[in-house]
Amino acid sequence: MSHDWKHTAIRISVGLLLTGVLLATYFLGKKEYSAIRCKDVIVKVDDSLTIRLVTEQSVKEYLTSEYKGLIGMPLSDIDLMKVEKILDNQISISSSNAYLRNNGLLHVNVTQVRPTVRFQTSGCGFYCNSKGTLIPAQSSFYADVPIIDGHIPIDSADFSTGYPTDSTAVEWMRNTMRMAEEISSHPVWGDAISQIHCDESGDLIIVTKVGKEKFIFGEPKHTDAKLHRMQLYYEAIAAQEDAKEYDIVDLRFDKQIICRTNEQK
Repeated sequence: MSHDWKHTAIRISVGLLLTGVLLATYFLGKKEYSAIRCKDVIVKVDDSLTIRLVTEQSVKEYLTSEYKGLIGMPLSDIDLMKVEKILDNQISISSSNAYLRNNGLLHVNVTQVRPTVRFQTSGCGFYCNSKGTLIPAQSSFYADVPIIDGHIPIDSADFSTGYPTDSTAVEWMRNTMRMAEEISSHPVWGDAISQIHCDESGDLIIVTKVGKEKFIFGEPKHTDAKLHRMQLYYEAIAAQEDAKEYDIVDLRFDKQIICRTNEQK
């Protein structure tokens, strides 16, 4: 037998030996997992300090409710892909990762959906993320995001499915979210605005933390230009020594700042 053939035979033998070891380890591990039953589910929720759309307890309860017989099931019978699919179907969860330990514990890591704005009406409230997914607000949920309240043109039936069904509502929501994000990231107005309100006519009203003025933005469009006019109001009108106190500042019209008191409405 040539020198090359000897090396080839050795490599084949080593390969077969390793394959046998791996197979033996797999079947021994599977046998060991078959003897161990799931005792509990350990949940870790990412970003839980800043976002609380789901809790460890709610994830655990939802999973054990949807995966019948999970607690007490042999580890070898647990379908980890099924576990992740069940969790990923929750609109408040962005992604999940499940794995098992031979101590009988099922570990689940959950990444929450990151909302960008909260819409609040007299009857209900809901969060919305950058993809337009609607998440019904609950008392146990919390995320520190801009709040838009008032006459929100999105029906409560829309967010039960996660998405608005009306095309007009979708467009309004996307434009309003974009406006809220632009305001939040603005170097001047990001921390200066206390409220965004939608009135009965559909106009968006901005209220700042300083002063009593209400700024009419109108439709959620041309945000930068309206914020610029808002700044001009403070610099060129409100800053004057004999400046009159106005209640309403209308920013809807290009290159115009219309000021009036409540008596002039």
